[in-house]
Amino acid sequence: MKDTAIPDNPGKRVDSSLSQERSLGSLFADLSEKASLLVEQEVALAKKEIEETTYQAIRDLMAAMIGTVVALASLLVFIATAVLLLDLILPAWLAALLVGILIAVVGGILAYMGIADLSHLKTFPRKTSQSLARDRAMVKEKLT
Repeated sequence: MKDTAIPDNPGKRVDSSLSQERSLGSLFADLSEKASLLVEQEVALAKKEIEETTYQAIRDLMAAMIGTVVALASLLVFIATAVLLLDLILPAWLAALLVGILIAVVGGILAYMGIADLSHLKTFPRKTSQSLARDRAMVKEKLT
């Protein structure tokens, strides 16, 4: 058992092994508290990122659905007009077939473009992942 002087009171001496136990204990308590807080913050960050992405996806999909319904109404009128115009120079069945093929091709292109735009949406919480990687490196550095 080794006695050590207290810095604020040089005349008073304390058992150094007891002092080290208290400081190690408080260090572990602080570490536990801060690790807990860090995990809570990481979970909150991940939740916020996922909520933002979900909200954006819902908003974009709703706009696309409303636009599709309105466009469909006008498209039906234009299709009928195209068939009637082509009926003046072609048999009605051939006019309808040609317009149908044209509409199918245009629809396929538009659907492909919409799916491609949705695929760019970031659904993985990248900020949280980067933050966790930094935290892991920091903890690893502190423990070595």
